[in-house]
Amino acid sequence: MPDATTEQPGIDVGRYWTVLVSRWQTVVAGVILGLLIAGSYLLIVPTTYVAVTTLSVLPITSDPYAANRNNNNLLDMNAEATTARSFKVAELAAKSGADQWNPIELRDSTEVAAGTGSSTMTISVTADSEEKARSGAGAMADAYIKTRSDQVKLSIDNAMQKDQERISSLRQSLNAALKRLASAKPGSPAAAEASADQQIISLQLSALFTRARSLEGVDSTAGVILNPASVTQITRKPARITMLATGLAAGLLLGIIAAFVTHSRRKAIHSANDLRREFDIETLGAMDDDSAPRNAASVAQRLLRSASRDGARAVSLVFDSHIAGYTALTDRIVAELQAAGSTVVTADPSLAGGALSNEGAGLVIIPVAPDASTAARLQALRLSDASVLVVRPGATRMRDLAVVVGDAAEMGSHIIGAALVTHRPGRYASAEEAAPNRAEDTAGTPA
Repeated sequence: MPDATTEQPGIDVGRYWTVLVSRWQTVVAGVILGLLIAGSYLLIVPTTYVAVTTLSVLPITSDPYAANRNNNNLLDMNAEATTARSFKVAELAAKSGADQWNPIELRDSTEVAAGTGSSTMTISVTADSEEKARSGAGAMADAYIKTRSDQVKLSIDNAMQKDQERISSLRQSLNAALKRLASAKPGSPAAAEASADQQIISLQLSALFTRARSLEGVDSTAGVILNPASVTQITRKPARITMLATGLAAGLLLGIIAAFVTHSRRKAIHSANDLRREFDIETLGAMDDDSAPRNAASVAQRLLRSASRDGARAVSLVFDSHIAGYTALTDRIVAELQAAGSTVVTADPSLAGGALSNEGAGLVIIPVAPDASTAARLQALRLSDASVLVVRPGATRMRDLAVVVGDAAEMGSHIIGAALVTHRPGRYASAEEAAPNRAEDTAGTPA
């Protein structure tokens, strides 16, 4: 018999699919658990709403339409973002358009994003209701623009006031210089001095007048709202669909992992592929374990072919401890063998005196009961030329099957195949009541 530990078969994708199908309850339980956790999170964590306002920050300049103007060089967006999230702006917003907010709460609920390579700014406000979030975002944007515009106007007014005071003073100085020039003798040093003062004062006044005209032309429009909070989409946190989808995906992954882990820990036979992969044993067929087992004909035909090929005259049927109603199964297989034209008898090795006689019989069938002791099983295998393993998919454990395979090799009984028995609930006792662990004999001694 090939040593399964020395062979390295290729990856069989169908095996993994078989594992998932056989453990579908574990996979479904993982999905349900993931959805329950996601749903619980949605119920426990309070729902918040995020409203967004997008605005364009305009540079303060006297010529807003200059062809060579670069807004990025005229604006410090980091400083503008700090201003937009300041307490001063939040206080103005709370007073003017956000009655549901207090300044500190509004400032703490506001996030401002400003790109260094552009003049756009995004103001986001988080609240416990959609209406409150929209009102906060809109009020913060309006308050920021108004605060910035007011600062510009205040700076211009202060500069204009100082310039007006300076102009008044220079005009008085100019009048005094003109009077001195008029009273001085032409060509005298006093006349020259008065003329020089007149020219200097006139130049200073001209510069102040030019500056005043420049200040009067400054555009105090601080910014323009591009997307008001009233029309932008509200973001809900946590997002229900995203959270449920995440829970579904995480639960599915958990269920798949758990399916493979439990499968590897239990090590049960689930399909013919498991028998072929783990023990290099071919499957003769599958039967039902009701009172009149069905589909036994195919098992009988393949058993006859394999026994004839190997020259076996005595074949033992080794029933796994999870098989109930093994007598009906044995009788059905024997009946199908006889119907195929073979002379078949059954034998009890415990009554054979250590030897079997198959005179007048083409084939001797030796059934090994599910609750047979280790000694009885070894005796049946020793007296048989070949053996057939009768297993239940999903219940027969690889550990127990490995014991039988080892016993058969030790006793010189070649395993010609396995028969799969599908359980039909309600027909017989449960697997736990049918027989003890295959790896232990009736006295509880390990095989």
